[in-house]
Amino acid sequence: MAKFGDARIGAILAGRRAIGRVPFPGAEDDPELEIGLRILTESEVDEARLDSADYLRRLCKARRFELERFIEADPEMLDREHQRAIVFRACVDPESDAADPAKFFDTPAQVRRLDTLTLQRLYEAYLDWQDCVDPRVSLSESDARELAETLKKEPEARVILTQFAPDTLRALVRSLALRLAS
Repeated sequence: MAKFGDARIGAILAGRRAIGRVPFPGAEDDPELEIGLRILTESEVDEARLDSADYLRRLCKARRFELERFIEADPEMLDREHQRAIVFRACVDPESDAADPAKFFDTPAQVRRLDTLTLQRLYEAYLDWQDCVDPRVSLSESDARELAETLKKEPEARVILTQFAPDTLRALVRSLALRLAS
């Protein structure tokens, strides 16, 4: 029976914490301008949530707002700040040691200064890296080929695909691409 301290489990977890390399958003034509991504631990995600809430509390206090009224005015701000906190923690120097990677951003304030498109693309790259490490949607090779052939022949493929949520479609496309590439 294996326990958490088992070397095999450690190897699995270390593999999931490997650093993925992606072009920095907007620099797809410059292969030298890469950013590293790593999957966060549960405690890092919890820290990101708590830091997000603390940041909003400080912001409200500085502006003399009540947090509840502030959230009513902009209910998505906590989610956006949480995404920023995830990006701050997940983005690392791609050349650094996976066991103790150097952060890409020096401070959370640097992440907050990004434009909305760059932040969104970095957050989506993090989600994509999660799916590469452990796909949420997994198709067998034959299922992937069958789906690709069906969509290729179907004149109303767009109508079929519009029934799915964007996150589901992204996961499906990633799984399909991974299967067809292998």
